[in-house]
Amino acid sequence: MTTSRRSTSARRTTDLCIRAAEAGKHILVEKPLALTVEDCQAVGRAVERTGVKLFTAFKMRYYDLILKARELVPEPIMITMQMMDFPWGPSIWANDPVMGGGNVISQGCHSCDILRFVARADPIEVFAVGGNYYQPSGVADNVSATFRFEGNVAASWVQGDAGCPPYASKFFMQVFAEGISVTLHNRFCTMIVAERGREPEVFEGTETGFLEENRAFIECIIEDTPPTIDHVDGLLATLMPLQAIASARDGEPKPIRALLAP
Repeated sequence: MTTSRRSTSARRTTDLCIRAAEAGKHILVEKPLALTVEDCQAVGRAVERTGVKLFTAFKMRYYDLILKARELVPEPIMITMQMMDFPWGPSIWANDPVMGGGNVISQGCHSCDILRFVARADPIEVFAVGGNYYQPSGVADNVSATFRFEGNVAASWVQGDAGCPPYASKFFMQVFAEGISVTLHNRFCTMIVAERGREPEVFEGTETGFLEENRAFIECIIEDTPPTIDHVDGLLATLMPLQAIASARDGEPKPIRALLAP
């Protein structure tokens, strides 16, 4: 009975996306696109076969200061991304291995997508430590990882629910290039830009995203243009934390880009 439940529950969103695509309906799907690479790929095949548009709802790409950081540092060499929360209750859906996969996947897909978005590159491989420390469902609750991106961009990623740091806040990111650093904290609503030879500058923003992603979804349908966040973005945002968890489990670096080869 457990096996049947997991099989059915894990594929619920996948099946709905595939059925919608086969019915000719465009799709706005919440993150993560799916909890397995196989299900992400199944959705992708359905979208490509039917020609419908699928938009993966990564609202954080529309945060004011994420866009500003990307503009100020178009070619980063190093990025740090941290998303830490207080421990999630063991009974909530997001900590269920089937329904949500735990914090490292269910919210880690957000932070991994932002890493890739700011890097402007795809990840090649990952090495990680961490795993399950205390959540009774056995999900990975805290992971620290290093990603190597195309162009030799280096990125560190800390994801978990051991505790929310008061200064850095739940969302914290730093972006570095030669002579410039950008620091985002206060849930990405405050940004400090430090350039060599200049006084640091502080910017304030807001948590935007829901309205903007809906507009972008509607626009791509009306204008018949590719979705700005598609099923490939959804696949990579699932693949990155999954491979980090796999690396933490056996202590070996794990490929990412190589798994996308046809």
